[in-house]
Amino acid sequence: HHPSSIYYVILLMSSTKTLRFGFILSERKQRKLLMSEFCQFAKQNYGFDCRKIDLSSNIESQGPFDLILMKMTNYMAEPENSSAQKKLSNIRMYLNAHPDIVQVDSLVSQEKTIDRVSMDKLFQSLPLITELNLFCPKSIVIPASCTDYSSVIPHDFPFPAVCKSVWACGSDDSHDMGIIWNTKQIDMFKKPVVLQEYINHNATIAKVYVMGSESYVVRRKSFPNFEKSERSPVRFNSQKLKGNSIPELMSDYAGKSDIPPSEVIDKVSKSLSGLLNLTLFGYDLITDAQSGRHAIIDINYFPGFS
Repeated sequence: HHPSSIYYVILLMSSTKTLRFGFILSERKQRKLLMSEFCQFAKQNYGFDCRKIDLSSNIESQGPFDLILMKMTNYMAEPENSSAQKKLSNIRMYLNAHPDIVQVDSLVSQEKTIDRVSMDKLFQSLPLITELNLFCPKSIVIPASCTDYSSVIPHDFPFPAVCKSVWACGSDDSHDMGIIWNTKQIDMFKKPVVLQEYINHNATIAKVYVMGSESYVVRRKSFPNFEKSERSPVRFNSQKLKGNSIPELMSDYAGKSDIPPSEVIDKVSKSLSGLLNLTLFGYDLITDAQSGRHAIIDINYFPGFS
């Protein structure tokens, strides 16, 4: 039984005074993390004052807080949504006025995970990339205005490719993905998108959940090794897939590979944690069926830990 990320945060705080603990989480996340039960537990066992922060009203009158646990990435990924931006601005101003509050995790660090283009650049600057036998799959951004794909996609770009939204969170579109075999198939998706070369990985993916210095790994089934020869696109919602891959692709093909060794995963986690300055995040790691090298193909802040 893995400790809830919330419990982990609280155990970090061994203080004699009454800890004022605030949280900003979606209703869904509150239910998944059993927040009402947790607040009761924290009060009874540690005397902590644990409360939900309402971003629609004055935060000053809800405090003071010693620690704030928050997931703000969905607000950050909606720059056009004035309500979301107002709430984001509210917490930003409050935190600027109270620099002593422990933030899990800071807004600056969370911002690094909201778009896949920035994350791709981060992966490429990861320390120990050679030592850890890591590589970055080739990728390219297709802007929203692009109609002539040959102007942005090099003629030698390797297909099949994964086509996914530039935004990593914030809407259903960010989870709408596909594996495509030619540029015509890009039109199925709402641009801007990122094209990332599809790496054959023996239908095995390591889902890594990081909490502070600890990494928890779940081995999941994934898509099979595909041939270069063209076929119809494979479209899916990455959030709903959860290892239950598309049946016709998985009939006789189930996670044939081992996941990377724990010492590799621990070093990758530590390296990412330092680069992103995050304590709660998850990432997907695959191993190239041909070369045996590992690739980080996705990262998200404060995932479900389920």
